[in-house]
Amino acid sequence: MSITKNLIFLLKSQSNDEKDDKYEIILREIGFQVIQVKTIDFKYKNLNLLENKLKCPNDYAGMILSSPRCVLAVKYACKLPNEWKLKENYVVGEATYELAQKELDVECGGKETGNADNLSIWLLNNSDKIAKRFLYPHGNLKMDILKNKLSKSSITLEEVEVYETVTNEHIEEDFGKVTESLNVFPEYIVFFSPSGLKAIETILFQLPLNSMKLIAIGPTTESAMIKLGLTVFGVAEKPTPSDVLKLLK
Repeated sequence: MSITKNLIFLLKSQSNDEKDDKYEIILREIGFQVIQVKTIDFKYKNLNLLENKLKCPNDYAGMILSSPRCVLAVKYACKLPNEWKLKENYVVGEATYELAQKELDVECGGKETGNADNLSIWLLNNSDKIAKRFLYPHGNLKMDILKNKLSKSSITLEEVEVYETVTNEHIEEDFGKVTESLNVFPEYIVFFSPSGLKAIETILFQLPLNSMKLIAIGPTTESAMIKLGLTVFGVAEKPTPSDVLKLLK
Protein backbone atom coordinates (compact mmCIF):
# COMPACT_ATOMS: atom_id res chain seq x y z
CA MET A 1 0.00 0.00 0.00
CA SER A 2 1.51 3.35 -1.03
CA ILE A 3 0.63 7.03 -1.37
CA THR A 4 1.66 8.68 -4.65
CA LYS A 5 2.79 12.27 -4.16
CA ASN A 6 1.18 14.90 -6.43
CA LEU A 7 -1.49 12.43 -7.53
CA ILE A 8 -5.05 13.76 -7.35
CA PHE A 9 -8.30 11.86 -7.77
CA LEU A 10 -11.25 13.96 -8.93
CA LEU A 11 -14.43 12.19 -7.83
CA LYS A 12 -17.07 13.76 -10.05
CA SER A 13 -19.45 13.33 -12.91
CA GLN A 14 -17.57 13.47 -16.18
CA SER A 15 -17.37 16.81 -17.95
CA ASN A 16 -19.19 17.15 -21.26
CA ASP A 17 -15.81 16.86 -22.96
CA GLU A 18 -13.44 15.06 -20.61
CA LYS A 19 -10.39 16.06 -22.66
CA ASP A 20 -11.24 19.72 -22.00
CA ASP A 21 -11.94 19.33 -18.29
CA LYS A 22 -10.66 22.58 -16.79
CA TYR A 23 -9.74 21.06 -13.45
CA GLU A 24 -7.56 18.45 -15.11
CA ILE A 25 -5.94 20.93 -17.51
CA ILE A 26 -4.97 23.43 -14.79
CA LEU A 27 -3.76 20.82 -12.30
CA ARG A 28 -1.62 19.08 -14.90
CA GLU A 29 -0.10 22.41 -15.93
CA ILE A 30 1.36 22.85 -12.44
CA GLY A 31 2.74 19.34 -12.19
CA PHE A 32 0.00 17.18 -10.70
CA GLN A 33 -0.99 13.79 -12.03
CA VAL A 34 -4.78 13.77 -12.31
CA ILE A 35 -7.20 10.84 -12.48
CA GLN A 36 -10.95 11.32 -12.82
CA VAL A 37 -13.24 8.75 -11.26
CA LYS A 38 -16.83 8.90 -12.44
CA THR A 39 -19.04 8.64 -9.38
CA ILE A 40 -22.49 9.54 -10.70
CA ASP A 41 -24.65 9.44 -13.82
CA PHE A 42 -27.73 11.44 -14.78
CA LYS A 43 -31.09 10.39 -16.23
CA TYR A 44 -33.27 13.10 -17.75
CA LYS A 45 -37.04 13.25 -17.22
CA ASN A 46 -40.12 15.47 -17.66
CA LEU A 47 -38.65 17.07 -20.78
CA ASN A 48 -42.08 17.37 -22.40
CA LEU A 49 -43.33 19.30 -19.38
CA LEU A 50 -40.23 21.50 -19.50
CA GLU A 51 -40.74 22.07 -23.23
CA ASN A 52 -44.29 23.31 -22.65
CA LYS A 53 -43.05 25.85 -20.11
CA LEU A 54 -40.11 26.96 -22.25
CA LYS A 55 -42.51 27.68 -25.10
CA CYS A 56 -44.27 30.23 -22.90
CA PRO A 57 -41.43 32.67 -22.15
CA ASN A 58 -43.87 35.53 -21.47
CA ASP A 59 -45.03 33.69 -18.35
CA TYR A 60 -41.67 34.19 -16.66
CA ALA A 61 -39.15 36.86 -15.74
CA GLY A 62 -36.42 34.37 -16.63
CA MET A 63 -34.98 31.05 -15.54
CA ILE A 64 -32.55 29.89 -12.88
CA LEU A 65 -30.10 27.17 -13.92
CA SER A 66 -28.37 25.65 -10.92
CA SER A 67 -26.15 23.08 -12.67
CA PRO A 68 -24.84 22.06 -16.10
CA ARG A 69 -27.45 19.26 -16.14
CA CYS A 70 -30.21 21.88 -15.99
CA VAL A 71 -28.70 23.58 -19.04
CA LEU A 72 -28.61 20.29 -20.93
CA ALA A 73 -32.20 19.49 -19.94
CA VAL A 74 -33.30 22.80 -21.50
CA LYS A 75 -31.27 21.98 -24.61
CA TYR A 76 -32.77 18.48 -24.89
CA ALA A 77 -36.32 19.74 -24.27
CA CYS A 78 -36.60 22.05 -27.29
CA LYS A 79 -35.03 24.75 -29.39
CA LEU A 80 -35.10 27.65 -26.96
CA PRO A 81 -37.35 30.53 -28.12
CA ASN A 82 -35.38 33.73 -28.71
CA GLU A 83 -37.46 35.59 -26.14
CA TRP A 84 -35.51 33.86 -23.36
CA LYS A 85 -32.38 35.76 -24.44
CA LEU A 86 -34.03 38.97 -23.28
CA LYS A 87 -34.96 37.57 -19.86
CA GLU A 88 -33.29 37.86 -16.46
CA ASN A 89 -31.60 34.48 -16.42
CA TYR A 90 -29.33 33.33 -13.59
CA VAL A 91 -26.91 30.49 -12.96
CA VAL A 92 -24.99 28.91 -10.10
CA GLY A 93 -21.29 28.73 -10.93
CA GLU A 94 -18.96 29.38 -13.84
CA ALA A 95 -19.34 25.93 -15.43
CA THR A 96 -23.11 26.40 -15.67
CA TYR A 97 -22.64 29.93 -17.01
CA GLU A 98 -20.26 28.82 -19.75
CA LEU A 99 -22.46 25.89 -20.79
CA ALA A 100 -25.54 28.14 -20.95
CA GLN A 101 -23.66 30.47 -23.27
CA LYS A 102 -22.41 27.61 -25.43
CA GLU A 103 -25.52 25.43 -25.64
CA LEU A 104 -28.37 27.93 -25.23
CA ASP A 105 -26.78 31.16 -26.39
CA VAL A 106 -28.17 33.02 -23.37
CA GLU A 107 -26.38 35.46 -21.11
CA CYS A 108 -26.87 34.82 -17.39
CA GLY A 109 -26.06 36.57 -14.16
CA GLY A 110 -24.78 34.93 -11.01
CA LYS A 111 -21.75 33.03 -12.30
CA GLU A 112 -19.59 34.44 -9.50
CA THR A 113 -21.95 33.24 -6.74
CA GLY A 114 -20.66 29.64 -6.73
CA ASN A 115 -23.57 28.05 -4.83
CA ALA A 116 -27.32 28.37 -4.30
CA ASP A 117 -26.95 30.08 -0.93
CA ASN A 118 -24.84 32.88 -2.39
CA LEU A 119 -27.16 33.25 -5.39
CA SER A 120 -30.19 33.55 -3.11
CA ILE A 121 -28.43 36.30 -1.13
CA TRP A 122 -27.61 38.14 -4.35
CA LEU A 123 -31.20 37.85 -5.61
CA LEU A 124 -32.62 39.07 -2.29
CA ASN A 125 -30.27 42.03 -2.23
CA ASN A 126 -31.46 42.98 -5.72
CA SER A 127 -35.09 41.92 -5.40
CA ASP A 128 -36.38 45.45 -5.92
CA LYS A 129 -34.88 45.38 -9.43
CA ILE A 130 -35.89 41.82 -10.32
CA ALA A 131 -39.17 40.66 -11.83
CA LYS A 132 -40.77 38.06 -9.66
CA ARG A 133 -41.44 34.69 -11.33
CA PHE A 134 -38.71 32.32 -12.50
CA LEU A 135 -38.69 28.94 -14.20
CA TYR A 136 -36.50 26.64 -12.10
CA PRO A 137 -35.52 23.26 -13.62
CA HIS A 138 -33.70 21.09 -11.07
CA GLY A 139 -32.56 17.58 -10.16
CA ASN A 140 -34.09 15.07 -7.76
CA LEU A 141 -31.46 15.73 -5.08
CA LYS A 142 -31.85 19.49 -4.96
CA MET A 143 -31.82 21.07 -1.56
CA ASP A 144 -34.46 23.72 -0.89
CA ILE A 145 -31.92 26.48 -0.24
CA LEU A 146 -33.14 28.77 -3.03
CA LYS A 147 -36.79 28.05 -2.38
CA ASN A 148 -36.54 28.61 1.36
CA LYS A 149 -34.44 31.76 1.15
CA LEU A 150 -36.55 33.34 -1.59
CA SER A 151 -39.81 32.48 0.20
CA LYS A 152 -39.07 35.49 2.40
CA SER A 153 -39.37 37.73 -0.67
CA SER A 154 -41.82 38.25 -3.51
CA ILE A 155 -39.62 36.22 -5.91
CA THR A 156 -41.27 32.90 -6.79
CA LEU A 157 -39.93 29.74 -8.42
CA GLU A 158 -41.85 27.44 -10.73
CA GLU A 159 -40.05 24.14 -10.23
CA VAL A 160 -39.66 21.28 -12.70
CA GLU A 161 -37.65 18.17 -11.83
CA VAL A 162 -35.71 17.42 -15.01
CA TYR A 163 -33.08 14.86 -14.05
CA GLU A 164 -32.20 12.17 -11.52
CA THR A 165 -28.75 11.57 -10.07
CA VAL A 166 -27.80 7.89 -9.90
CA THR A 167 -24.65 6.11 -8.77
CA ASN A 168 -22.24 4.95 -11.46
CA GLU A 169 -22.97 1.23 -11.40
CA HIS A 170 -19.32 0.47 -12.20
CA ILE A 171 -17.85 2.63 -9.43
CA GLU A 172 -16.21 -0.22 -7.48
CA GLU A 173 -14.64 -1.67 -10.63
CA ASP A 174 -13.47 1.77 -11.80
CA PHE A 175 -11.98 2.65 -8.42
CA GLY A 176 -10.25 -0.72 -8.24
CA LYS A 177 -8.56 -0.05 -11.57
CA VAL A 178 -7.19 3.39 -10.68
CA THR A 179 -5.90 2.19 -7.28
CA GLU A 180 -4.45 -1.06 -8.64
CA SER A 181 -6.86 -3.12 -6.53
CA LEU A 182 -6.65 -0.76 -3.55
CA ASN A 183 -2.86 -0.78 -3.38
CA VAL A 184 -1.91 2.63 -4.80
CA PHE A 185 -3.53 5.81 -3.48
CA PRO A 186 -3.45 9.54 -4.24
CA GLU A 187 -2.11 12.31 -2.07
CA TYR A 188 -5.39 14.22 -2.61
CA ILE A 189 -9.01 13.27 -3.24
CA VAL A 190 -11.45 15.98 -4.34
CA PHE A 191 -15.14 15.33 -3.65
CA PHE A 192 -17.45 17.38 -5.85
CA SER A 193 -20.86 16.63 -4.35
CA PRO A 194 -22.66 14.80 -1.53
CA SER A 195 -24.08 12.37 -4.10
CA GLY A 196 -20.58 11.58 -5.37
CA LEU A 197 -19.46 11.01 -1.79
CA LYS A 198 -22.39 8.68 -1.16
CA ALA A 199 -21.60 6.73 -4.34
CA ILE A 200 -18.18 5.77 -3.00
CA GLU A 201 -19.14 5.35 0.64
CA THR A 202 -18.82 1.54 0.62
CA ILE A 203 -15.25 1.81 -0.66
CA LEU A 204 -14.21 4.89 1.28
CA PHE A 205 -13.32 3.32 4.61
CA GLN A 206 -11.10 0.73 2.95
CA LEU A 207 -8.73 3.59 2.08
CA PRO A 208 -5.83 4.93 4.20
CA LEU A 209 -7.76 8.12 4.90
CA ASN A 210 -5.34 9.42 7.53
CA SER A 211 -2.58 9.46 4.92
CA MET A 212 -4.53 11.38 2.29
CA LYS A 213 -5.78 14.96 2.04
CA LEU A 214 -9.54 15.18 1.40
CA ILE A 215 -10.94 18.28 -0.31
CA ALA A 216 -14.58 19.34 -0.55
CA ILE A 217 -16.13 21.42 -3.31
CA GLY A 218 -18.45 23.75 -1.43
CA PRO A 219 -19.93 23.80 2.08
CA THR A 220 -22.66 21.24 1.33
CA THR A 221 -20.11 18.60 0.37
CA GLU A 222 -18.02 19.55 3.39
CA SER A 223 -21.01 18.98 5.69
CA ALA A 224 -21.64 15.55 4.15
CA MET A 225 -17.98 14.60 4.68
CA ILE A 226 -18.02 15.73 8.30
CA LYS A 227 -21.18 13.67 8.94
CA LEU A 228 -19.25 10.60 7.81
CA GLY A 229 -16.49 11.43 10.27
CA LEU A 230 -13.98 12.44 7.59
CA THR A 231 -11.23 14.97 8.20
CA VAL A 232 -11.57 17.75 5.62
CA PHE A 233 -8.21 19.14 4.50
CA GLY A 234 -9.80 22.13 2.73
CA VAL A 235 -12.95 23.52 1.17
CA ALA A 236 -13.13 25.18 -2.23
CA GLU A 237 -15.59 28.01 -1.69
CA LYS A 238 -16.70 27.92 -5.33
CA PRO A 239 -16.75 25.06 -7.85
CA THR A 240 -13.85 26.39 -9.90
CA PRO A 241 -10.35 25.08 -10.66
CA SER A 242 -8.82 28.27 -9.24
CA ASP A 243 -10.48 27.69 -5.86
CA VAL A 244 -9.11 24.14 -5.73
CA LEU A 245 -5.71 25.47 -6.74
CA LYS A 246 -5.67 27.86 -3.78
CA LEU A 247 -5.92 24.89 -1.41
CA LEU A 248 -3.11 22.99 -3.09
CA LYS A 249 -0.78 25.98 -2.98
